[in-house]
Amino acid sequence: MDVIDIRDPESFAESHLKGAINIPMGPAFRQWASAVLDEQAELFVIALDQQQGMPAVEMLLRAGFEQVVGHSTWDEIKKKPSSQVENLPVITVMEAARQMDAEAEKALYIIDVRTTAEWNAGHIVKALHMPLSTLKDSLDSLPRDSDIGVICGSGFRSSVAASYLKKAGFARVKNIQGGMQAWNTYCR
Repeated sequence: MDVIDIRDPESFAESHLKGAINIPMGPAFRQWASAVLDEQAELFVIALDQQQGMPAVEMLLRAGFEQVVGHSTWDEIKKKPSSQVENLPVITVMEAARQMDAEAEKALYIIDVRTTAEWNAGHIVKALHMPLSTLKDSLDSLPRDSDIGVICGSGFRSSVAASYLKKAGFARVKNIQGGMQAWNTYCR
């Protein structure tokens, strides 16, 4: 079963159920869910509150995910003694720039999950372009023994991608806070 946490990236990064994938509720929710989820998988939704949870379940059902087996709030989940909680490391663009230029074995491997049009409009020279829509088919091309920083436009898609990578067994994943908006402001 895939656990989908629809809270904002900051709340998810602070603490979430181990193995959960962060797909923040918003205008691109269905698109991001389709990019990383298997339509045949059983899904369980974790939301900030009930008002957020039911619309997410309905959107998933309309998007073709027929096996939504339930939903709950984060407050209810974290009270259960059996809940294994973890966090998603978040780094600033300045930290990412420093780590990217570190010694080879300690260097940060940056994945840019924006669209091709966004990439072509400007990107980090050392980054690997891997649009979110291609991520689940590209896992074999990523180094499992390196620190991986994930970046997008603002930090939402990168949270989706970073949480997906963690679930897929990439233990050293970090979300780059603020995305290319912050990079262009502080690191150009």
